[in-house]
Amino acid sequence: RRTGVLLGSVAVGTEPESLLLTPSERTMAVSLRGSPATVAIVDTASETLTASVPIAPVAACGATAEARSFGDLAVMTPDGDFVFATFDRAASCQGGVSVIDMRRRQVVAVWPYPGNGRPHGVAYTPYTPKFAR
Repeated sequence: RRTGVLLGSVAVGTEPESLLLTPSERTMAVSLRGSPATVAIVDTASETLTASVPIAPVAACGATAEARSFGDLAVMTPDGDFVFATFDRAASCQGGVSVIDMRRRQVVAVWPYPGNGRPHGVAYTPYTPKFAR
């Protein structure tokens, strides 16, 4: 029943952006806007932070201030198995999208943003071909 009362909270990091709940409702992924780009993973039953997954690989532009990464938006697959999370950098350095395997709690792929710049937002749509080739 709805009471409007806060039942608890979990410290996950700087500037939570996207809150993504798995279908079982036992795990939540939270993209963070802070630096370095990170996705926090929370066990909702125990209300504990179980992992902080860095999502931006070391920048090709070197160890400069603009190489710092910042988290942004994220989306989860309907089965809760994967999270696609964007990360930004300065306009002269490359951002991208990281794919997190939620079972392993780690990045399994990184898709660089074409050229340099700052991707903003991501969507996931299951693809079913409508026409045979």
